[in-house]
Amino acid sequence: KKLCSRADPCNKFRPPRRPLASLAAMSTRKDPSASKDWMFCPHSGYLLELDAHRGLASCSVSGYKQPLQDLTSIAVHMESDMEDYRRRFNLEPLVKSAADEEQKRQRATVDEACPKCGNQGMEFYTMQLRSADEGQTVFYECPKCRHKYSQNT
Repeated sequence: KKLCSRADPCNKFRPPRRPLASLAAMSTRKDPSASKDWMFCPHSGYLLELDAHRGLASCSVSGYKQPLQDLTSIAVHMESDMEDYRRRFNLEPLVKSAADEEQKRQRATVDEACPKCGNQGMEFYTMQLRSADEGQTVFYECPKCRHKYSQNT
């Protein structure tokens, strides 16, 4: 099978154009990988660049071109769950996981006063946030007012 490149484009080896019905059928298949092949060049496998001004989807490697009108009836279906949105927008989870609760139960206490409310006794836990040859970060939380702060050790 011949590979396409900028030096040796596949323009002269274009496949027969797919009928619009077959493109639409690809988008409704249950196999997610089959529904995305319209986004890639059939010669080089590279992602097609969409140019709305010229009305073309083209491959910069092989020179393959396809009118955007051929793609207008393709329905693209994407699914996202709450975890996707939480990561994308850096949101705190609404329901704390069992691991978070377990971490709270495993916190130790130290006999220090809270700098905010003066309560004697702070909960703390440590994490290695910097490189391994540097110290840990100690996180303190007041059980009374929930004031939090950290210290690098």
